[in-house]
Amino acid sequence: MSYINFKIKDYTIVREVSINGGQGAVYQATNSLGAAVAIKILHKNFTSNEAFRKHFHKEAMIMASIGHDHIVRALDYYEDEDTVAIIMEYLEGQDLQTYLEQLGTIRIVPIPIALKWYSQILPAFAHAHHKGLVHRDVKPSNFFLTASGNMKVLDFGIAKILENAELNSANSSSSVSIFSSSGTPYYKSKEHILRPASVNHLTDVYALGLMFYILTTGQEPYDTEQITDDILNKELPPVPGYPSAVMKVLLKATAKDRDHRYVDCNVFLSALQEAVMKPAAENEGKQDFTEEAFKDDDQSLKSNLDQQDNTTTRSTYAENETKTQSTSAYTPPPPPRVPLYGVYSPIAISIATFLGGGFSAGYFMSQNSKRLEGGKNATSLLLGWIIGVVITYLIIPKKTLEGNFFIIALLIQLTAAVGVYFMVESSQKQQIEEHLGTGGNYEPISGMIGLIATFLVIHFAIVIFGLVIMHYM
Repeated sequence: MSYINFKIKDYTIVREVSINGGQGAVYQATNSLGAAVAIKILHKNFTSNEAFRKHFHKEAMIMASIGHDHIVRALDYYEDEDTVAIIMEYLEGQDLQTYLEQLGTIRIVPIPIALKWYSQILPAFAHAHHKGLVHRDVKPSNFFLTASGNMKVLDFGIAKILENAELNSANSSSSVSIFSSSGTPYYKSKEHILRPASVNHLTDVYALGLMFYILTTGQEPYDTEQITDDILNKELPPVPGYPSAVMKVLLKATAKDRDHRYVDCNVFLSALQEAVMKPAAENEGKQDFTEEAFKDDDQSLKSNLDQQDNTTTRSTYAENETKTQSTSAYTPPPPPRVPLYGVYSPIAISIATFLGGGFSAGYFMSQNSKRLEGGKNATSLLLGWIIGVVITYLIIPKKTLEGNFFIIALLIQLTAAVGVYFMVESSQKQQIEEHLGTGGNYEPISGMIGLIATFLVIHFAIVIFGLVIMHYM
């Protein structure tokens, strides 16, 4: 079934963005003001199951309440007889799996870049964990790299919904469940395989540690032909030239016994940051990577993170690393991907505002918001300027306007142009500089002419309408 031009609440679907395996598809939709959202429509196999609907609605409400800058926001929920959907914020960019595929055959992310991402990801997970939510399906395709280079977590809670619905379906019927087992097998932890009902936030710690290893080494440590056996028994293998201190952190995060992992994502992040910033000499030292070395008191780790004895040795890893470091350097990855979209400069928005009025200011600032911060303030910026223009004309006394309408309108335009320049400078300057620093650029003013002309026509129409109203009042 095609959902193009299909209407869900106030939104009309305009295009398909991606197909998410067996769960369904994600679409871009817009409302009457042109504000974009992403709508995830679930597969009909799910919508026909009453147990799923019950759990999904409950968990969707929890998802909407998470409220973190680096977790995609669930804005609304919709269901009818044939459709179940989540309405989410719309993001410009691509998921992490697509980004990795574009790197070519050498899919290695530099450790500093991966650390920057994890400095956003891990606090987001810690925030959700504090609210009692566990992701359960960590994998690159569930992380979204925005056009401004920031990371957003997708599908928080979906895996739990599927597990609960699958369990209810199995308990209420002897037939085979329509639900596939939730969670991507490669990133499942030992307890997730053996005791799915016992999964907690430490399961996410494990999967995030494994993903950091794969991202920064370009290697998948487990054999897909014997994936279950490897997950249950195999530690992460050493990589020639890989920083020892970082490897030690990842081995602790991915410990088979979850009681030996970091107690939460904030502790994991602190240990990771400390390991990455260690001097090269320390990173090259011999360290004990065995799981036995990590039976520390994690409560003391909170105050003195990862200060373990670095003098213990184990020949299996240490000798291998010593032999190979001199002959095998750590492979440098390709440069980061340049942002897909340009942004509007303060002076360009100021000129557009002078010519096209407050509507131009609201539109171009909202577009910058979408491209720089995932649209967090896009709607409020657009509506704020529209309302501001209307209120400005309403509060000016009629006698003042009579005979001076065009002069006052010109002064309002000039004031708005100056005001929007300083607004962009104060609220978006830092993000614009980051965008330019990653290879992004400004949108040319020539490309704005058509939009400015449109807003100019709208503005003149409003001015003429105002004159007519004044004449008959």
